[in-house]
This record gives sequence, structure tokens and C-alpha cells, in this order.
Amino acid sequence: MRGRISSGLADKRPLLPDLTSLVLLLRTVESGSLSKAAANMHLVLSAASRRVRMLEQQYGVSLLDRMPGGGVRSTRAGVALAAHVKRIMRDIDELTLDLADFAGGAKMIVRLHANPSAMGQELPQALAAFSERHPDIRVLLEEAIGARIVQSVTDGLADIGVVMDGDLGSLLSVPYRLDPLCVVLPKRHPLKARRVNFSELLKFDFIGLETGTTVIAQMQAAALAAGKRLRLRAQVQSYEAVCRMVEAGHGIGILPEGALRIYMSGLQLRFVALSDEWAMQRRMVLCMRPSDVSSPVRLLAEFLTDFVTAGPRPA
Repeated sequence: MRGRISSGLADKRPLLPDLTSLVLLLRTVESGSLSKAAANMHLVLSAASRRVRMLEQQYGVSLLDRMPGGGVRSTRAGVALAAHVKRIMRDIDELTLDLADFAGGAKMIVRLHANPSAMGQELPQALAAFSERHPDIRVLLEEAIGARIVQSVTDGLADIGVVMDGDLGSLLSVPYRLDPLCVVLPKRHPLKARRVNFSELLKFDFIGLETGTTVIAQMQAAALAAGKRLRLRAQVQSYEAVCRMVEAGHGIGILPEGALRIYMSGLQLRFVALSDEWAMQRRMVLCMRPSDVSSPVRLLAEFLTDFVTAGPRPA
């Protein structure tokens, strides 16, 4: 086994790159011109060239190819580094916003990630009421699909998530609300039943959400159980897009009833209840890390569940 000898001094680590130089490289890659990037950052061209050379020496790779006519062309290494710098700048923007929240009087911040179904129902109204009652707690909201939410909460990128009940790993779950599915149809669709089994719909074309959403996964599992193929004519990214595609006659859709009542407003649509247990008994939960349920997270979770139980507020 190879041993390690310690001199008692701090380990020698590579110097961190200068942020200004990284941004200069990013803007050069984006514009295709070092001179334009230098001018944008109020640097003389010779100083900008020196900064790029120092980055190249630090990493031991060529970042820009110098062209005979005086211009530059990004190398693969330069493009790869620029992509990393983009992510760093996004993180810095988030850091700035977080500190601005504290400077503005917020004492605590809770990061909430929610699925589209929750976003399309009473969650925005609930968060507005929560902010009125707890002005010292800033809630940062992000919409995402279920699997990403669970991963974000697990990794500590979110404090609390709103997802469909299912495999949550080691996360703590708190019941939030029922979220039954129904069929959305054009008003003149030949299906006239008040309630229908999903297997009876598999002869029709469907407009579905993007792959990875809980609704699509449930539809595909139900079709497989019925021994039939799910005829997905199109997949879109929002409930509103599903409704508009259905209204135009491209197919039928399966959406949460609560969200559908909002998104179908003003459209020539109607909906029919599903009789399948998996569609009627869908449950939405709040998920959190059990070892990190701080006071503001607990306050928000209790407020959201109470808000649903109390019913919709008057406009």
C-alpha cells in the first residue's frame, strides 16, 4: 500500500482560478471574440490575453486557438470550461438573491419544490397567506417533476417537496391532499359516460405530459396491465398545453381534476371521472429530510396541510 508522508504543513493545492478570468473566458466563447469580451469587461486586450494564458497554464490545456488573422476560436476544453463557468455564475446569482433576502429582513429561508399539480391548485394562494402570517420566513418556490423533487430534497437542494405518494427513499412524508385523475375531452367527443374505466379509453389517441411525470408513468402502467398499448400522439410540458391540444381535437388527456378545473376555463372542454382506484386514490404528500425538519420547515408543512383542510378561501 502506498503511504503518505505529511510534512506538518498545509497540503499544497492548486490555486483557485480568478473569477474575472473565468467570466472573460465565458464571454469570449459566447461572442467568439476576445477583443469584444475584453471591451465588455473594460479590460485592455493585452491584459485579457494575459488572463487567458494564465488559465491555460493553470489547467495545462489550450482554451483558445489563435487565428492567423488575429481572432480566436474556442477549443473543446474552452467550451467545456465555459459551461462550468455558466453553472458557477448561476450559483453566484442564487447566492446574491439569498443574501438580498436576508438584507431585506428575512430571518429564515425555506426552499420548496412542488409538482405541477400542486402549482395548478391552491398552493400559490396558500404560500401568499403563509407569507402574510410569517413575513420573516422567505419561501423560495421551484416547480419540478416528482423524481427531481425527491432527489433535490434528499440532496439538500430543497427543504420540503410536494410530490405524489410513492417511493420517497429515506424522506419523511406528511399527507397533503387527494389528487384524483380524470379524463379531459373536447365537448363534442363521442364518449358520453359520467365515469369510465381507463382500459375503455385505450382505443383513443392521448395527449400526455413529458416522460418522467407521475401521470404518464401511471397511464403507461395501467395500459400495460390491461395488455394494451398507450397511443401517445403527443407529449407536452404543461397542463395548459394538454388542454389546448385536446380542444383542437388531437386526442384526449388524463389530468388531475383540481388543476383541470382551472386550466380548462374558457376552453371547449369537459371532463369525465375515472373509476380506477389508482386514479381516484392518488395522494399528494409533503416530503422532508427527517433529520433536518427545522422550525420554519415544520411551520410551512403544518400551514399547507391546514390550508387544504380548511378549503378554498374567497377571492
